[in-house]
Amino acid sequence: VEHRGLDPADAAPDYWRHVHNRLAAGLEPRTYTSARHLAFRLRRSVAP
Repeated sequence: VEHRGLDPADAAPDYWRHVHNRLAAGLEPRTYTSARHLAFRLRRSVAP
Protein backbone atom coordinates (compact mmCIF):
# COMPACT_ATOMS: atom_id res chain seq x y z
CA VAL A 1 0.00 0.00 0.00
CA GLU A 2 2.72 2.48 0.95
CA HIS A 3 4.71 1.36 -2.09
CA ARG A 4 1.83 2.66 -4.23
CA GLY A 5 2.02 6.04 -2.48
CA LEU A 6 -1.16 5.57 -0.46
CA ASP A 7 -1.69 6.15 3.21
CA PRO A 8 -2.51 2.74 4.76
CA ALA A 9 -5.54 4.31 6.46
CA ASP A 10 -6.95 5.14 2.99
CA ALA A 11 -6.81 1.54 1.74
CA ALA A 12 -9.99 -0.50 1.58
CA PRO A 13 -10.87 -2.20 4.88
CA ASP A 14 -11.69 -5.41 3.00
CA TYR A 15 -8.10 -5.44 1.72
CA TRP A 16 -6.77 -5.46 5.29
CA ARG A 17 -9.11 -8.34 6.14
CA HIS A 18 -7.72 -10.15 3.11
CA VAL A 19 -4.14 -9.49 4.28
CA HIS A 20 -4.92 -10.77 7.76
CA ASN A 21 -6.55 -13.95 6.46
CA ARG A 22 -3.72 -14.70 4.01
CA LEU A 23 -1.02 -14.14 6.62
CA ALA A 24 -2.88 -16.30 9.14
CA ALA A 25 -2.97 -19.07 6.54
CA GLY A 26 0.75 -18.66 5.84
CA LEU A 27 0.15 -17.27 2.34
CA GLU A 28 1.39 -14.15 0.59
CA PRO A 29 -1.26 -11.38 0.35
CA ARG A 30 -2.24 -10.17 -3.09
CA THR A 31 -0.98 -6.76 -4.17
CA TYR A 32 -3.18 -3.74 -3.54
CA THR A 33 -3.63 -2.41 -7.06
CA SER A 34 -4.72 0.97 -8.32
CA ALA A 35 -7.80 -0.68 -9.83
CA ARG A 36 -8.73 -2.19 -6.46
CA HIS A 37 -8.35 1.21 -4.79
CA LEU A 38 -10.42 2.92 -7.47
CA ALA A 39 -13.19 0.33 -7.02
CA PHE A 40 -13.16 0.94 -3.26
CA ARG A 41 -13.39 4.70 -3.76
CA LEU A 42 -16.27 4.32 -6.22
CA ARG A 43 -18.16 1.97 -3.84
CA ARG A 44 -17.65 4.45 -1.02
CA SER A 45 -18.93 7.36 -3.13
CA VAL A 46 -22.24 5.66 -3.99
CA ALA A 47 -22.92 3.92 -0.67
CA PRO A 48 -25.69 5.45 1.47
